[in-house]
Amino acid sequence: MEVLRSEENRFHSTSTDQGMEITCIGEHESQFYDGCESALEKLFEGCTKNPGHANFIPVNTFGLEHLPEGYRDTNVLHELVKAIAELTVRIQVNTVSPYRPEFWPESTVPYPCFGLKEREIIRTGSGRIRSVIKYDNGYNKFDGKHKKDHTACTCHKCQQSDVPCTIWWEAELLTATSLVFDDEEVRSSSCRLFYDTPDSPVVSLDKITVDNVNIVEDRCLLICVSCDVALMERLEKTVELFDELMWDVHDRYKASRDVDKLTFVVSHPHGYLKQVSIGQWKNVYQFIRPRKLVLDEPPLKLTIVHGRRQFPVCLKLAENENGDRISMRHLAEKITCETGLRPRDQKYYYKDLTWENPDMGPWSPALRDMGIKNGDKIHLVNFQKPYCDWHEISTLDDIVKENAACTKELHMLFYKLHGINEGFVDGNNQTMAFNTLKEKFETLKCTFLEQIQVLNTLNFDHRNAVGQARRRQLLDQIQRQIDQCTGVSNTIFHKFAQGHYLANVGRIFPRDIRTRPSFNKWAN
Repeated sequence: MEVLRSEENRFHSTSTDQGMEITCIGEHESQFYDGCESALEKLFEGCTKNPGHANFIPVNTFGLEHLPEGYRDTNVLHELVKAIAELTVRIQVNTVSPYRPEFWPESTVPYPCFGLKEREIIRTGSGRIRSVIKYDNGYNKFDGKHKKDHTACTCHKCQQSDVPCTIWWEAELLTATSLVFDDEEVRSSSCRLFYDTPDSPVVSLDKITVDNVNIVEDRCLLICVSCDVALMERLEKTVELFDELMWDVHDRYKASRDVDKLTFVVSHPHGYLKQVSIGQWKNVYQFIRPRKLVLDEPPLKLTIVHGRRQFPVCLKLAENENGDRISMRHLAEKITCETGLRPRDQKYYYKDLTWENPDMGPWSPALRDMGIKNGDKIHLVNFQKPYCDWHEISTLDDIVKENAACTKELHMLFYKLHGINEGFVDGNNQTMAFNTLKEKFETLKCTFLEQIQVLNTLNFDHRNAVGQARRRQLLDQIQRQIDQCTGVSNTIFHKFAQGHYLANVGRIFPRDIRTRPSFNKWAN
């Protein structure tokens, strides 16, 4: 067994006219072993850096009680940790690329594993599945064509089959470049999912390719291909849940972020079982990209078409983004400021291109590389994911239809009331006509009250702001209609109560058992 652990502060600073710039930050740590799974447990238990791993919580035992007291009021943060844990994977790399550099870019700090080139040494690390995209005959659900024009699955099983699957999924996996450097290393790599307990079944993704690497920021984007329906649908649902919970946690705890400084990490320490650690962040460093001998990208002026509304946007780089490109991330942030739509709810159309839920990470595609230029129009639509309260939404739609019919009936009753008041009914029949109208207004009022009772039983999801607003609007409308019915009934009653008709005709309410006044022996 061979163990290599190296911890090096990768701070490299350069002096410029504007001061000191940090171009490389963080620490790296590598774990080598001989490939025996039992060795990982010994490495975990015999760790000298963190003996006993007291602050590590096995993911299968993680509960709400492990969070600080101020974060136990709801289970949103707990569910977010569980979702991230579901997407966290263990990556195993079996070779070392001969193309690894000797030093970190623009520094004299040694790059990991440079001295072990072309050796078959097993290394492990952690990664996270960022997105899962389903393809059907080469197109995703938004009719976007596969960027490599694939029309069938390219996993190892399908490559050996005469009839490869035409429905497959591609999962984007984030990890460190110091772990997976290039195509040479990824060919001998494997990705194990759901490694939570010693007896967890082996679930792995073995068809992995490198999509993008960034040595300076130590980021690597991998693509995992699979046609396993049950597995990929499970991951797809977890990614959607993670996206929703991430924004909920951001909105809920944004005010206390810099006060509590709460941080959690989900990883496979020493390549062993998945663990959760809860703590606080200590320092914040701003990453500044190395200066490039190129001019900054000029601003990009576009016209956004959102329904009937058109408005201009001007996208430009911030001062700390020197040498960067204007990307989807800049557009999504600008649209959020203009419309209030979160990036996950944004969907764009530009010529034959369609994209939704824009990438907000460092590899967000540059807009000019997509052919977008100054003066172009981009169509924006709201992209709302279905909520779990579909039954409440269906009930609300039924009440809306029922209320629309009642509204027409109410208008007809007012039309008849106006006709009686204008004298279109002779005096002998007015009393009967008013009494009939009053009964109909009272019946309609009871129907409106029943509709309010149904609306009060609806329990919408807290994220379904549209459904909640529709319910409030409908409640206000029905309450006004009830007030109108009550007002008309009271007016008809007082109209006859103040006249001599009350003595001759009696009460307008249903007749009760009583004697005539002239035969009342108790009358004076």
